[in-house]
Amino acid sequence: MMKSSFLNNGVTAHRGNSSRYPENTIAAFKSALVTGADWIELDVRRTKDGQIVVIHDEDTGRVGSHKLEISGSSCSELRKVDVAFQFRKTNNMSLSECPEASIPLLSEVIDLIKAQRKTR
Repeated sequence: MMKSSFLNNGVTAHRGNSSRYPENTIAAFKSALVTGADWIELDVRRTKDGQIVVIHDEDTGRVGSHKLEISGSSCSELRKVDVAFQFRKTNNMSLSECPEASIPLLSEVIDLIKAQRKTR
């Protein structure tokens, strides 16, 4: 009998379903759940006011409508950045096809995951 290992535990949604939705956004995580991913991988950073937000980079420049350093900005400042901006631009999408998205709190993503029973 073969032992189960971490590497054989199914499909991981990298930063949510980041091929179809802006990475590390609630839309990407919801899509990963709907598509049945076994795991969701995400990135976390700490804001100036101690909040834990879900974003890969040290700043919002690569994905956002404007650049703010995560550790040097408050959560409320960061949540005003449209982190779907670059995804929309790269994929030639309209605002109706890809609405604005804010950086989620880690607690929001955890609540989303806890509301279902498959994806870890």
